[in-house]
Amino acid sequence: MSELFGESGRYTIENEIGRGGMATVYKAHDSKHDRDVAVKVLRDDLVGVVGSDRFLREIDIAAHLQHPHILPLYDSGQTPDSLFYVMPLVEGETLRQRLEREKQLPVEDALTIIRQIGDAISHANSRGIVHRDLKPENILLGSGHAMVADFGIATAVAEADSEKLTDTGIVVGTAAYMSPEQAGNDNVDGRSDVYSLGCVLYEMLSGEPPFTGRTQQAILARVMSEPPRSLAVVRPNTPRGVVAAVERALSKVPADRFPTATRFLEALEAEPKPYDEPTTSTRHRNIIALMGVVTVALLAWLAWPVGASNLDSNTVIVFPLEARGFTGADSALGEDIGLLFEISLQHTDPLRWESGRNRLHPDERARIGTVSQTRLSQIAMERGARYFLHGTVLREGDDARIILRLQDALTDSTVAQETASGEARLATSIGLEALARLLPARIDPGRAIDLSPIAARDPAALALWIQGERSYRHARYAEALEFYDRAIELDSLLVFASFKGSQAASWENEFPEARQLIDVTLAHEELLPKAHLYFARGLKHYLVGRADSAIAWLKQTIALQPRWGEAHMALGDVYYHLIPSGIDLETQAEAHFEASAAADAGFAPPLGHLAELAMRRGDLERARELIQRFAEFNPEARWGQELSTMLGCLDGSKDRSAMDQLAATGPKVVLAAGQVLAGGARQPECAIRAYRAVLASNAERNTTKWGALKGLQGLLIASGRDEEAVAVIDSAYRSGLVAAMGLYFVGALSGADMQREASDAAALLMGWVNGELSRFSLAQSLWMMGAWYAANGDLENARAAYAELRSRSIRSRHEKLYADLLSPHVWLALGDTSRAIAELRSLVPTAPADTLQWISGEALSIERVLLARLLLTRGQYREAHDVAVTLDHQWPVFFPQQVPQSLVIRISAADRLGMNKLADGYRTRLAAMGRNDLVDF
Repeated sequence: MSELFGESGRYTIENEIGRGGMATVYKAHDSKHDRDVAVKVLRDDLVGVVGSDRFLREIDIAAHLQHPHILPLYDSGQTPDSLFYVMPLVEGETLRQRLEREKQLPVEDALTIIRQIGDAISHANSRGIVHRDLKPENILLGSGHAMVADFGIATAVAEADSEKLTDTGIVVGTAAYMSPEQAGNDNVDGRSDVYSLGCVLYEMLSGEPPFTGRTQQAILARVMSEPPRSLAVVRPNTPRGVVAAVERALSKVPADRFPTATRFLEALEAEPKPYDEPTTSTRHRNIIALMGVVTVALLAWLAWPVGASNLDSNTVIVFPLEARGFTGADSALGEDIGLLFEISLQHTDPLRWESGRNRLHPDERARIGTVSQTRLSQIAMERGARYFLHGTVLREGDDARIILRLQDALTDSTVAQETASGEARLATSIGLEALARLLPARIDPGRAIDLSPIAARDPAALALWIQGERSYRHARYAEALEFYDRAIELDSLLVFASFKGSQAASWENEFPEARQLIDVTLAHEELLPKAHLYFARGLKHYLVGRADSAIAWLKQTIALQPRWGEAHMALGDVYYHLIPSGIDLETQAEAHFEASAAADAGFAPPLGHLAELAMRRGDLERARELIQRFAEFNPEARWGQELSTMLGCLDGSKDRSAMDQLAATGPKVVLAAGQVLAGGARQPECAIRAYRAVLASNAERNTTKWGALKGLQGLLIASGRDEEAVAVIDSAYRSGLVAAMGLYFVGALSGADMQREASDAAALLMGWVNGELSRFSLAQSLWMMGAWYAANGDLENARAAYAELRSRSIRSRHEKLYADLLSPHVWLALGDTSRAIAELRSLVPTAPADTLQWISGEALSIERVLLARLLLTRGQYREAHDVAVTLDHQWPVFFPQQVPQSLVIRISAADRLGMNKLADGYRTRLAAMGRNDLVDF
């Protein structure tokens, strides 16, 4: 190489010597001082995001750090299309290289290195500089000591425009060494670097970082939610003081860590007391705690009636209140106040609420005042609860009076009663006042119940929120969203309204609004009880497509509230609509939908998805029962129309003309029905009928017909009806849908007989590189065309398509994505199978559900089959099978056409693993699709 950098071409690049997540490092010669140096060049796609001014400012700040264990910065600058900085060329190796060679370091060597780099970090932190990306790759070992490199670059990137940064796909920091607050995009200070120091020391001693995983997303999910394995277990000879210091440095909460790196280093040197000699303060705390436990246990034993051992005194079953004197819409006020109580008790740990209204029959709910206390006690004891709450709300002119009773389910007696009165329009606030006085007196003496997150809110906003809750639970999402939005307008701090509004918006496919509302919620996260906070964080990750992180947070939610039906529903949705790590995603989704329905009989959403799953596997009797139960909540719901449309096609009760008529008035309903039935290519004929009906309709939205076209051609290919698929694509192209030509490449790569059509499409598209296609469509087409060229051995054109994509990948996230997708195809064409497999394994779907559903590249449809095939040829049968199984996922519209190829791979893998029954099942599915033309590998 002979590229020149710096003023007057001062630095001459000689060769590349390293590559990281944000920059490439080159060996260069400094002509001014006649010395070899290292030049780090920022990645092309970050240059426009970071900006030269910010980059050079941060580098300049870091350049003033003077410390023997901080690698100095000689210079920095820019060229017309790059940003760079210059450092000494250190003779030696990185800590990463040493760890790769030795895996675990001697304890004293590890402590020596951590003392040196910890001192450097302390020096920088004391001057207000946080490294943000401390890891073994940035620690240089030379001349007998360690030096920390790359101060400034992570800060410059982190302070860039967040939206543009997201488009690049760059995460500032490295997942395995990133503090929880940095992973959560919170503000960071020197304690974040202390966490990273702990990670580095942990790896030097144990041989691996505290958290590992197949993907960056999986690692971050563990960072946020799991404790690391103790060094005392993974490296038993580690000094106890070091074990304790590392554990504190790795605390999830910054306030629980050492305040500075210096304090961390001091703790590493301290001599701990033996494990069997607790400190005086610790001993006192233990004695006090033990006395407290004994006292509480004794009092509980004295007060606890015989036979109550199976009832939980911290669980309260909440029943609707009886409403007297209210008419019209206000007649539901008793149920609304009961619902408010249920959610209010979320704030009162260790108290736990559980809904009693869903355990009542509908006629009992309608006449709650006539239900006997014996019946209510029976329901409470069936749920393992010692107490239940019920009462009456009375209208007295313009005023209202609320009477609440706390009942002991075991003795069937009233243990406490409270009454509160006020203006009728403030009934909800009156109810909360009575509740706050009632509960502490009998359940948790001496402790005030804080209901301020609800009670301090605007009463009119609370009323709107409760109406939204009622609509949401009955699957009337548009109506619910309207109520939630109006509640937020009145009181922006009513976080429960924005939280539930986000969920309602996602059900209505209003994903931008859903993401906006969850951001509003998390901006006031201090107002949320812990379970709701975890739920909100999980929802945030779900809405932006980070599946593994969403699962981690939602599992924590369920650990706190095991019977929370909405939390189980949300976790099921992650498995159902995203593609997290692991297999059997549909099974896991169904398990959580079932748990949701079992926990909350008054909640409609899980019934819809359970009905879809039943229809896909042909269990129409079960589907019919679930659809009927769903319709009892909201017979007019659009989702209910989709479900009945699917069932009508499958059981023959609705002919083709009925589907066509529905598509004429509700094309989106029919499109959704087709997409559900197409999952796993399990019900192709009804799905094809739905897609054809949409294409024949007068749907004005091109996106609706475009979705139907994608689904139809994919199912035709899956069924071996290639000529029909060609006709469908041709028709779409002739009608003006230029991007349809790209479907020929996907079809050809899926095994369809479309080579001639793909060749013609390639000739057309090469002439449109700067012409008739949008940037998005062009990037997609270049990827599909390049992959097709590579599969057919046309290396020259495959590399040309890749080069064109790389030249554009600086512009946006999706152009970078398609360049990354095409790369392994090119490497495979070059004969480097190992590199191709490595790159294919590194690809992870990170798109939100609305994008993952319709964009082939986001779902990695082609690349999954390619990876599974390569793994099979390498003899890695289990992994090949597990990768191929993901093509059964019901959500991405491009997956069904890949199912036949994936089944062939699964058959071969299962045969070689001796799983004959599984292989026979796959053969049965392949035969049912009419694909006996396909043979095993």
